Amino acid sequence: MRSLSAWALAWSAIACDGSSGVNDVADGGPTPLFPENFQDEFTVARDCRHSHEHDLRYIKVWANDLAKEPYATLSADVPYLPGATLVKLEYDDEDCTTLLGYTVMYREAPPYSPGTFNWHWQRLDAERQVLEDGPQIPRCIACHSTHCTPPRGAGFELTCVDDAAPPPVATTPRD
Repeated sequence: MRSLSAWALAWSAIACDGSSGVNDVADGGPTPLFPENFQDEFTVARDCRHSHEHDLRYIKVWANDLAKEPYATLSADVPYLPGATLVKLEYDDEDCTTLLGYTVMYREAPPYSPGTFNWHWQRLDAERQVLEDGPQIPRCIACHSTHCTPPRGAGFELTCVDDAAPPPVATTPRD
């Protein structure tokens, strides 16, 4: 029994070393990956529009300074750096006034999740309560790897191309 307790304690220390990519708060839940006042600090990267993804909702995309140029360029010449953050606001109406929730892509430092270009994903409700969090949210990965990755889709490092943008050059995940 004593060796089992020692093993459990050692395993919990390894599992809780902070490398999981989940931002834990005192109550044990993850915190949003973007500031509450993000609209004061971020730039609108895509205006209000209907989205064929995200449950056919209306969306608006905001980018921080580290994500603004890579998101507009979608080229390996302008890479996403750690800390780059894209926040997609999801709305119920075509005027983008009735907020339903958020989807976030936050670029972590390598080797957070090399197979997903080190993106940390979150899905939040309208009150900013985190519903899903981590590097491998299956729905996000499935859609972005299909629709936002050449040759099947158009995009750069799992970020999707604006319908009016030219197709970017294909890339592969790097560590």
